[in-house]
This record gives sequence, structure tokens and C-alpha cells, in this order.
Amino acid sequence: MLSRNECRVQETTTFLEDMRPVNVATVSTRCVQYLNIQFTNTMRPYGHPILPSLFCIYAVLTGSILSAQNTPDRRLSCSMLVFEDLHYVNFSTSFSCPSYAFRCKYGACIDRNFKCDGKRDCIDGSDENLPECKGHVTTGSGSNCPSDHFKCKSGECIDSTSTCDGTKECKDGSDETHDLCKQNKCPSFLFKCKYGACVTKDSKCNGVKNCADGSDEDQCHTVTTVVTPIHKPSQTRPPTHPSTHPPSYPPSNKPTPAPLPPIKNKKCTVPNAEGSVYTYSNNNQTLLSPGTKVNQYDFILENCKANYYQAGPARVRGCMDNEVWTPVFTDILCLKMCSPMMSDSLNLLCTFNGDITSCSKPSQPGTKLKPSCKPTHSLPNAQDETPIELTCQQDGQWSGQLYKCVPDCGRLFINSMPLISNGNLTRYGEAPWNTGVYRANTNNSFDLICGASLISPNLAVSAAHCFWQDGQTEKIIENKGLYKVAVGKFTRGIDIKDNEFTQIVDVERIHIESKYYGSSGFHAEDIAVIVLPIKVTISIAVSPVCVDWKVRYSEQNGATGLIVGWGKTENAVLSSKLLQAKLPYIDHMTCRNMYTNGFELFVTSDKFCAGSKIGQGVHEGDSGAGLTFVHSNLYYLAGVVSVKDPNTNDSIAVFTDVGQHVSWLRNIYLNYSNDNISRTIKLLH
Repeated sequence: MLSRNECRVQETTTFLEDMRPVNVATVSTRCVQYLNIQFTNTMRPYGHPILPSLFCIYAVLTGSILSAQNTPDRRLSCSMLVFEDLHYVNFSTSFSCPSYAFRCKYGACIDRNFKCDGKRDCIDGSDENLPECKGHVTTGSGSNCPSDHFKCKSGECIDSTSTCDGTKECKDGSDETHDLCKQNKCPSFLFKCKYGACVTKDSKCNGVKNCADGSDEDQCHTVTTVVTPIHKPSQTRPPTHPSTHPPSYPPSNKPTPAPLPPIKNKKCTVPNAEGSVYTYSNNNQTLLSPGTKVNQYDFILENCKANYYQAGPARVRGCMDNEVWTPVFTDILCLKMCSPMMSDSLNLLCTFNGDITSCSKPSQPGTKLKPSCKPTHSLPNAQDETPIELTCQQDGQWSGQLYKCVPDCGRLFINSMPLISNGNLTRYGEAPWNTGVYRANTNNSFDLICGASLISPNLAVSAAHCFWQDGQTEKIIENKGLYKVAVGKFTRGIDIKDNEFTQIVDVERIHIESKYYGSSGFHAEDIAVIVLPIKVTISIAVSPVCVDWKVRYSEQNGATGLIVGWGKTENAVLSSKLLQAKLPYIDHMTCRNMYTNGFELFVTSDKFCAGSKIGQGVHEGDSGAGLTFVHSNLYYLAGVVSVKDPNTNDSIAVFTDVGQHVSWLRNIYLNYSNDNISRTIKLLH
């Protein structure tokens, strides 16, 4: 029967060059139930704190391969005294031992240096029964006792961990004396003999003298036959190889204590820790749901779910006798990660421990985030930007929220060069609000039909007649693949991406002024707003023009405004490159009085003119383009190209006055410039 079980981690500073793995086959759970362990050290298999006993039990129960490399001192000894017939351990007799090892008769491999050292390292003692072992002496002076051994008064050298354990190993019993053991402190799970030795708690009153003085059988009311063990079996190192044939051993004359009590089928419950996932430690393919019952002596491995930060290595814990997980972890392994941070108006800088990381991915706790307005943006109402820093906290929340910057309107981010009749070539960035409007043709392509001016990342202002057809009554046109717009463009063709800032976007819908009726209404109210389904990316080549929402500015005759477009040149051909021109302003009355041939009817009350009798001007193909004027160093949209007298050869054109449509524009702007840009049309009227 089982008399005593031990599992120890031996402390040593000498490492073997080639640490041999140990494979222990099957074991009776009845035996393991009584593995009342003496904990002599703490080890960290796989980088996790775990008691040595648990690791040994795990190896025995699962048949897993133990490697001394998994222990802090790289040397592991799991020694167990088990049922006398030892039938539950099988070692392969067909497996050869390496050159540095000695092969026991029953097949196990031990270090060759362990032969004839006075200790039975083979369970059958075949390492000490060799002819060369005759005359081997275990006694000697203190100088020839290893540093980790105890020198008996009678001269023998015994393992220092074999003192004060209840069994006399020295011939004179000097390893189990009151003087030696009186200061010994026993853990709560062990029984302390009167003279100070520590034995297993179930040794008390079990009918066997486990204390050298027999104090574990004192004051026992049950009448049993008390037997004192004659000899304490030597500790054995785990065999190197598995086997299939049990060894044979001489019969034991040791009396049999009372039978072992029945084993209760104990289980532990898989924890429910946020972010953690559990698997069996020897099978990480099967996930264990929280609340799953796991058998006693099974081990589970804890890792983290995706988007959780793992604060340390994966952790192993075992289900022990008291139906609780051992070891107990009080810290949290899996921490919530903070959500990705992105902004179309802010530059975001994320760092962790001083290293730059991506803000657009989940951030681990401790990450610092510093936002700042992009060069093309600023805080609303010209506020000064105060530097702030956000921190990703342990609960997976950022310590604050990002603020929003608004695109700077009417700014030029590239220096102009002296540059559509008699117009000059322009470059991208010199009118970053300019937008090309394209319509599908019968060749499965798109033609440029008009210009427009970006007033927000998802709104552009153009002329209503660009989208009007005779007999039409709808003032809100849902686009069905007919129209596209392009921003950041320099060349005319939609299939050419001019630069890294060029963006081609579908149109979601078009709003036409409610009082526009085409030529039958003399093109009065000739203004439209193009709604995009997404916000374009603001850059040095793409940014909105300002709108004078409070109608604070007015133009004087002769003031020059800037216009760009791909209209016809003085040679009556459509320009393939974006052109710009500067046109003088002509107020409504002056413009109307210039015409007496009936064209004055088209100079409706919401119109003004721009251009001159000679020089630069706008022509066919420039419809919808915006005329801008500078106020306070910013460009403001003042007019939209509407019509031109076809019977004159000058460059003067009629523009829809944006200032007279501010209220209508504001309603659309407020409904579409928020984060939710897909609001229903019902909100607009």
C-alpha cells in the first residue's frame, strides 16, 4: 500500500548539458489522491508560478513530458513511493538509453554517475546491485559529503531533505532527533511529530508509525496494529522513457494498514474572467466555457481574447484536492484594449513607453494619445488650440474624448504662379474647392459637364441648369449612377488620377432651388447643392471655400474675383487642363442695363455679372463654376456661373448671387454637414 509520497524540486547550481525528458505513463488516481506533498521550492513551468507538487501530479496524470528546462533550476525530480507491486508504472524495455545513462533492469534510464552511490536510483535497486558496487562505502568525513547532504553522526551522508521527515535514515537516528528538528516548522497540511519532524497529515492514527518517535499514533482511540517501517525506501528519479512491461520486485514484508477510503469525484469550475479564454493545458484546441466542470488534477491554460491586452504570459492552474484552482491568481491577466482612434480633422500621435504606435488599431492600457488639428483645419470660432493628452486606462476606456476641428475655408495652401478665354494654366491647390461634375455617357464612361465649389467635405454648390431637363418638376434628384464628382483634379478626364489628392466620388442626391424652372423662368434661382454619400478627405489640394453666412461682405464694381474651369478657350475648344482667370465684378443694375436685345430678362434679381469686353472670361463648359473674392485673407464664394449672351463676343457672363440664397443653403448645410450625412429628405422641408 501507499506509505509516503513526495515531489521535490532539487536546488542545484550544476546544470546538465542535455536535460532528459521524463515520461510517466498511467497512474492510479487512488495513489495521486494521497500525494500529500512536501513543498520544498516554488517552480515556474512555462513561465507561471505553480507549486512543484502540482507539476508532478500533472505529469503523472496526463502522461505529459516533463523537461527540466521548464523549471527555474533546470533540474526536476518527481519521486513517489507507491503501491508495493508498482504495477501502475510501465517502462519500455525495448527503448535504449543514451550513452551517458545507465539502464535499469526493468528499462528505466538514470544518470551513469548515479551507479553505486549508495542510493537506489532504479526502483528495483539494480543500480546498486552491480559487481562493481561491492565494497562501496557511504560513510566518510564531512569533507567528502556533498554540499546538499547531511552528515550523520554515525558517518553516513544522506540527502539533506531527508532529515526531520519521520524516518531514520542514519544508522544512529541522528537525522530524526529533537535537537535537530525542534526548530522545524511544518505547513498546515502536514502533521508535526513531538520531536519536530513533519509527516503527512493522514499519517495520524493510520496504524503506521510515520514519526520516528511514534507520536503520530499517540492518543488514537481505534485499536490497530502499529507497525514501524524497517527501512525508508530511497527517493528515485523519474524514468527517462515510457515502457510497456511492469518490472518485478521482491515481495515486501510490510504489513498492510487500513484500506483507503473511497475517492470522491471532485471537480473545479472554469472561471468567468472577462477577456480570458481557457483550454486544457495539454490540448489548447478545445475551448472551455465559463462554468464548465473540470476533473480533479486536470490543468487549464488561460489566454486572452482578441482585442484584449495580455498583461503577462499564459497561465496554468490545476484542480486540486479541495476543489479549488491552484495556484490562486489575484491579478487580472487580460485587460480591455482601448478602441481605435481616427479623425478626419485631427492628426493623432500615439505612443507606448515612448515608442510610436498606431492609433487606428486597439491600444493597450498605458498608451498616450496626442491630438492636434490638421494643417488644413482649425478649431471652430477661431479658438486657440490647447495641447491635450489622452491615456488608455486599465478599464479599456480613453481618459477623455477627441475634439473636432473644422476645415479651413477659402485658404490656398500652394503659392500661386502668374497664370476660360485667355486664361492661364492653374495647378492643384490654387483653387482647392474646385469640383468637376461628370455625367454618364452612352460609352460607359463619364463626361465633364459643369464645375462646382466645395463648401463642406460632403457638399458642393453648382448651377441648377447642369441637372435640369425640359419638363422636369423634381427639385430633389436621387442619383442612380448618372453623376459623379471629382476633387483635386487638374486634367479634364475622369479616368486620370492627377495626384495623390485626387478623389472620384459618386453623387448621392442633388437639391435644386425650389423656384428654378429652367429657361422658361429665365434661369432665375439657378443654383443647386450636390450631396455626396461620404466626406472627401481634406488636404492641401482639397478644401472648401468660405460662404458668407451672415452676408457681411459686398463687392464693388471693378473688384476682381478668381474663377477656374475647363471651359472653352479663345480658340473655341474645351480645355484639357484646368484654367484660371480673374474677372472684374459688375453689379446687377449695371449688368442689366448693358443689354437691350432681350437678354436683360435673364439678368434676374438674384444675378450679377463679371468679365470685360476684352480679355479673360468664361465660356461654354464653365457653367456651375464658382467666382470667389478675398475678404480677410480668405476666399468667399460670391457667384455661380449661370448664363452668357450667345450673341456677344465679349467675356462677360451672368452669375447667380450666392448671398441671395444663404437661407436655403444653410438649411441644407445644417442637415448634411453633421456626422450623420444620410438623413432623409423629409428633414429638409
